[in-house]
Amino acid sequence: MDYFINPIWFYWLGVCDGLQTLAIIFAILAGCTLIVFIAAYIYNYFMAFAYKENKNYISICKNGIKWSAIVFIPLLLIAIFAPNKQTMIEMQVASIATKTNAEWTVEQLKGITDYIIERINSVK
Repeated sequence: MDYFINPIWFYWLGVCDGLQTLAIIFAILAGCTLIVFIAAYIYNYFMAFAYKENKNYISICKNGIKWSAIVFIPLLLIAIFAPNKQTMIEMQVASIATKTNAEWTVEQLKGITDYIIERINSVK
């Protein structure tokens, strides 16, 4: 078959849409975790000065901040740049809507119109 849009694209539309939704959910969770670790780091940093304790909590918070940021940043980029279903459809239509295809369509319409006019004249 000679498809204008390959049917497999409709499958990939759903996959990309689901990927973007999943990335948004996990980016929100990773962002919340990052905020919690930053707050815990600030709290433990000031408590370490006041009571000369909680030094090991500071290193735990630093590791938590590092790993949360490592997870958060790529997920945020995927959530922003992964195309949704509408965008992918528009990209496919734009790839098909070329000048060559438009000229071919106009020629086909002219041919069909000429054929209809010819048939109408032959019936009279």
